[in-house]
Amino acid sequence: MKKNDIDKLVSLRAFVIHQYNRLDGRLNPSGAVMKQIDAALTYEEIVKKLDLVLSEHVSFEKDSK
Repeated sequence: MKKNDIDKLVSLRAFVIHQYNRLDGRLNPSGAVMKQIDAALTYEEIVKKLDLVLSEHVSFEKDSK
């Protein structure tokens, strides 16, 4: 995998995490206007899969938020 490809995947991972953290229903699914729990589960799965691809090339530390 080329460095440019890794950089793109890392950027995508950061975007997905940012969008996940913006969800109204992330912490309180019953208070969301729409069912965002489905989107939250999707984001989580995307990040896990990106981590699998990237784990051989980079390491991530858990955000303290």
